[in-house]
Amino acid sequence: MLISTRKCEGSLKEMSNYITYRNKYFNSYYTFNEVLKMKIDGQSLKIKDVVEVAVGGEKVQLSADAIEQIQVSRKYVEKIIENEYVVYGITTGFGKFCNVTISKEDTRKLQVNLIRSHSVGVGEFFSQEVVRAMMLLRANALAKGFSGIRLGTVET
Repeated sequence: MLISTRKCEGSLKEMSNYITYRNKYFNSYYTFNEVLKMKIDGQSLKIKDVVEVAVGGEKVQLSADAIEQIQVSRKYVEKIIENEYVVYGITTGFGKFCNVTISKEDTRKLQVNLIRSHSVGVGEFFSQEVVRAMMLLRANALAKGFSGIRLGTVET
């Protein structure tokens, strides 16, 4: 529902700064820019959407449902860590170290080391379009809410 507008001459982008929408269900407000952003939810991304983001530079944000799912999943992981349950890759090592229990204090270090062990690259850099497509696909997969990732990581 449109709740306020101000007279503005210029491009749509300039006008977007003067238009505010109100979400009738959550009593929250959105700028026109937020309304125009593509929303990803882990379910409905199409090839044309990937092209719009990768090539066209379309902006993206998580849907409200995706945010909720990510937060629920993260709380579950935090409960596993807090209660020191044995869960592969969260409170244990990986592969042949699956029987090695990781302390509550070292779980963050385990995850950092996992990322570091996989972050290697050789050859030419990918184009901006390829990187944007890959990041969108990863964010969309994480939007399903099954990973236990922190919301801030996905939103980055």
